[in-house]
Parts: sequence; structure tokens; C-alpha cells
Amino acid sequence: MSDFPYPTHIETLRTFAKVLGVKAGNKHLDDKSKDKTADYRLINEFSKDVFDYLSKTFGSEISAIFKQGFHAYLTEYMTHVSNIYADGLSRTEIGIALCKTLLSKHVVNTIDSALGLVSSKKPLSVTFFSFQETCTSQILAWLEENEGGWKHYYNSLAKENKAKVKAWKDGEHKPDIQSLLFLQTWSQGPWPEQIDWLKVRVLLFIASIIDRTAKEEGSPLLFEECRLLSWGAKPTYEFSQLIQSHQQAYKDRISYLLPLVGEIQQGLKRTIVKSEGQFEYFKAAIDKLEQQLSAEEHKSHFAYWVQWHKARMYALNGQLEEANPLYKFGFDKCLYRAGINQKYIIEEAIVVAASQEKPDKVFLKHLKNALLMFNYDIPSVQSCDSSNKFSDIIEDWEVQNWRASFYKVFPKAGMFPEANTPEIAAKIGINVVTDIDEIKPDYRHPNRKLKIGEIWKKKYPQIVWFAEMEKRDVVKKLLKQGANVNLTSSSGDTAILMVTVHQGPIDRQK
Repeated sequence: MSDFPYPTHIETLRTFAKVLGVKAGNKHLDDKSKDKTADYRLINEFSKDVFDYLSKTFGSEISAIFKQGFHAYLTEYMTHVSNIYADGLSRTEIGIALCKTLLSKHVVNTIDSALGLVSSKKPLSVTFFSFQETCTSQILAWLEENEGGWKHYYNSLAKENKAKVKAWKDGEHKPDIQSLLFLQTWSQGPWPEQIDWLKVRVLLFIASIIDRTAKEEGSPLLFEECRLLSWGAKPTYEFSQLIQSHQQAYKDRISYLLPLVGEIQQGLKRTIVKSEGQFEYFKAAIDKLEQQLSAEEHKSHFAYWVQWHKARMYALNGQLEEANPLYKFGFDKCLYRAGINQKYIIEEAIVVAASQEKPDKVFLKHLKNALLMFNYDIPSVQSCDSSNKFSDIIEDWEVQNWRASFYKVFPKAGMFPEANTPEIAAKIGINVVTDIDEIKPDYRHPNRKLKIGEIWKKKYPQIVWFAEMEKRDVVKKLLKQGANVNLTSSSGDTAILMVTVHQGPIDRQK
């Protein structure tokens, strides 16, 4: 059972792939589904695997529709995760809110789009949410009544294949993609040619998705909401309103704690001027709050908030080494729970992690990844591939900028009077390079990467660097040696771009 209320974005894809019938055997997807700090680029890699498979087996049109439907849902969902805090809510309560709002909306929209591939007579979309036993059996019954040649086709099937279709009708099995793909080849009689096979495959594929969805928690509520929307009803709820409604009962239960919570929150604001002795006072106040929150039901909901404010307290006292592990704990517990507070925790934690005597690169990597995952920041490293390397997600200059920002995030005026104000040196400014002529090309390794700069290092494929320096003879020789012109610097520059910027393409120079 997950201890965080919002499903991760990869977990969401895993469920989607499962109901599509294309997930089987993807252990990497399973392993990463509950990983709150999984590389933000993995979702695109997993998504590509799922929809490429669907496209190859079932056709590009149907794959494109379900891909668009999934990503439309995921974009809206992650916006909610990034902004709406879910303190006090269980995963079941989050699921109820999703079923009543954006999930039902996107399910109906996607099925309507898929049905748009069928030009001849077809069932209404509401049919897929109004079945008695299984959706597949209902669609098979509809085909018997409305698709000419279907009964003859079924009666002509060999015993083995007839048993498969009967098992679908009886609800014993669900149609898999391979069976639907070869359904037409199961009979050699004249009847298959009288059947609209695109329609049959689309209808049964949608039905199989609905039947797999029926095995998921909350499906009756989801289908009820989809039925109403399919009949043209207007959405009744807003996601944020439902969350607030669920939270109210929890807020009532913890009302006796709110005066102490408010005192700590106000007193530890980063810009509030502190008095002598307040560090020890707030340390005791947080200890008191932790004791009152010892009940199991409070631990997960309040853990991130308590550790966040304890970490801030130490940071405001100049004790960055003590603050860093507390920020780690608060960061871990806030993910997929704390809404916009995730952003505020990361903004504090990232300058503390960067300002350690030796910057905490592992923690910094997780923090930057979360900023990108929740769309709080844009990538500085132009790479679409997931990676465990620090340099594939963070530039050296970013660490220096975070160090330089420490007193912007934690103003000296807001620190405790007795604080040991840390001295934090940061290399910031223009990336000066004074020894350009000392940088030599390596023709034996034409795709070699260079680290350039004295204040901070920027990674360049050497062909990009020499193109930027307008060393045309060097660039030509690197090309002859097989250098890849599509390689990019850590800020996304290519050799072609650099040559274009500086006087035009190489080949134009005579």
C-alpha cells in the first residue's frame, strides 16, 4: 500500500498500459511505477514503448488516439498534483475525486475519438458503460444483431477459435490484441468479406479495455460518471472542490493542533526578524508538535511539514549540515502529496544542498528532477534520454547559482540572532575562457567532449566548440574523421547551429 495519496505519473501509465492489454512483461515499468524520484524523462520512454507496440500490432490510428488521450489526461493530472495539496487524504479518496472529474472526462473523450474511426453503424458510447456482466459480451451481442455476416462467421469457426469467442461472450476471458488482429483470418468462408472488420476490432478492443478497467478499484463510480457524461450531462464537480471537501473532516479532527502549527509556521517564516532564544523555543515547540502527532493517522500527513520546518529552523541558525538530512526527509514525504508546497520545499532544500561544504549532488539531482517532473522549472541540459549521471540533468553553473542564492532564500535579516552565519563562496558570472589557443582538437576521437570554462564548466562536443570558435579547417577535418554534427552541447548547441550563426555554412566558404 502506497504511503502517498497521488499515484505517480509512471504508475498512471502502468495502469493505462495494463487496461490496454500491452503491459505484460515490462519489469522496468513495474519497478519504477512507485519510484517518486524516477527520472522525469522515463515517462516518455515508457510511453513510447507502450504506444509503439500498440501501433505495430493494432494500427497507427488507434494508437495515436489512445496516446493523445493518455497524455491529455496526464498533463491535466500532473497540473493538479503540482498545485493541489492532498494532506489528510487517502489514495482511495484521491481516486474517487479523479473518477468524478478529469478521469471520467478523458475516458469518454478518448472512446468517442476511437469510435470516430468507425464510419458505419455503431453503438452509442454510453453502451460501453451500461453492461450487465461484461462489456465484451454486450458488444458481441450487438454484433450478432447489427453486423451482417457475423453469425455466419461465428458458426463457421473451427472448434478452437469458436471456443475463444464463446469464452469472451461468457466473460471467462477478454480479447487480447493478437486475437483481435487475426480475427478475420479465423474463417475462410464468404462471410468475413461481408463484415466491417475495422469496426469489429475497434469495438471489441474498446470493450476489452472497459472489462480490464472493471477490475480496478473505483471502476463502478468511474463507469457511472462516464454514463452520465455520455448522455450529455455537464460535469458536476471540480477536482479541487472535492479535495477540499474530503480534507474538511481531517481538518476538524486536528483542529486542536492548529494553534501550535500556526505559531511555528508564523515564527519560522524566512523574512520574520527573530529574537534571542527563539531557536530553542521553536525547537521545543516542534518537539511538542511531533509528540502530539505520534498517532499513526497523522504521521504520513504531517511528516513532511514537520521536517520541512525543522530543517528551515536549522538553516536559519546557520546549521546547514544539520538542515540537509531533514530537508531530504521532508522532500521524500512531500512528493505526490504536498501540492504547491513541493515547490517551496525544493526551493529551500536546493540552496541548502548546494551550499554544503561539498555539494550534495545526489540530493541535488533528485531535487532538480522533481522541479522538472512537476513543471516548476525547464531543463538546462537538452537531453531526452533518462540517465543516472549528474551532468545529464544539472549544469555546473546551476550549482554555483544555487549557492549564490542562499541569502536570497534565507535573508540574513530573518536568521536567528545567535546564528553562525555561513560563508558561502560561489563562482558566478560570465564563463570566462582565457586559454582558447590551448584547447586542441582530438582527431583520433572526433566525438570527444570538452569541459570549457574557468568559473563554471560547460560541456561541448569538440566539433561544436571549434564551430563556435570559427575554426573551419578544424571542423572540416573532424567531419572527415567521422564527427557527428548532431551532437549537442549541454545547453543544446549543435555544430550546424554554430556555423550558421557565424557567417553561414562551411561549404559556402571557397
